[in-house]
Amino acid sequence: MSRSSRNARRFFRIDMPVRYFITAYAQLFDRDIYSTGAKYHTPYIHKQLADQKQKTLESLNHIQDQKEVLTDIFIDIIRRLEFFGECCEMIARGHNPKLNKAMWQDLTSHQRGFSKIKPLEQSSPKTYQHLKTIEDKYLFFLNQLVESISSSTADHFYAPDYLPHGFRIDELSQIFGDAKYDSIPLVQSILHCAEFITTHTELFRRIHDDHCLRQNPTDWPEEMANVSAGGLAVLTEKSFDIHQRVHVHLYFPEAEKVLKFDGVIVNIQGEPLGRLERMAVNFEFPDSKDQAFLHTEIQRYEIQECLKFKL
Repeated sequence: MSRSSRNARRFFRIDMPVRYFITAYAQLFDRDIYSTGAKYHTPYIHKQLADQKQKTLESLNHIQDQKEVLTDIFIDIIRRLEFFGECCEMIARGHNPKLNKAMWQDLTSHQRGFSKIKPLEQSSPKTYQHLKTIEDKYLFFLNQLVESISSSTADHFYAPDYLPHGFRIDELSQIFGDAKYDSIPLVQSILHCAEFITTHTELFRRIHDDHCLRQNPTDWPEEMANVSAGGLAVLTEKSFDIHQRVHVHLYFPEAEKVLKFDGVIVNIQGEPLGRLERMAVNFEFPDSKDQAFLHTEIQRYEIQECLKFKL
């Protein structure tokens, strides 16, 4: 049994709200673009994307008017989104698509948008406008991806601010989600394609915004975790490898203090295709002052909870 495993059992554990941020050991990466080391493309995400793609294609099969033209357009959009996802997966692993000449040429050429939808502007203006809202969202995130890739280095990921929410296609998706549109194949194709793009763009948002969060502890969300002075366990959408070494950062707003512990992933539990995983980290050789401060915070929280119960 490792020393870190023994130490974890010596400390009282409690479920309490904490603000935390976890990154992998930087020196473990053979990287050309900075990465937190987290895995964003989990099995759950892969299944979600496969389902959304399948639903889009199934809806296209039921279209009657301009079926061939629309099928060609949607397949082209799907391929572009899958390429976008491939680039996101690369940067999450610390690899820069710009260093691959063919990929970079494809990526920058995609900035011209969905050229195949242009003929619909005259023949089917409403369909064109709907697809244009998908293009607008896609181009925004694609341009952000290109900007981050172009301005990042092995020691820094370019993410100057959080990415915005609220695009026209998101509003349209809420409307098209009404049951009265269930029997209209084109509307369903647009809806499922919009969901497909959102899953991809949200993946990039998590990667991008994590780099903003890493530098702004005051923005770290407060989440319940199982905490001790020897480690913690959290529910997370992101994934790391079992036995992977990580940095655990904890922020305590009242003291305006950030603690940093080196640790190792000792346990990962979750459904094979579940959205969340329970990840346990043991601290390795923690700083005694930081460990004492954390222990005090745990005790303070426990006392506060006891006082609430008595009241």
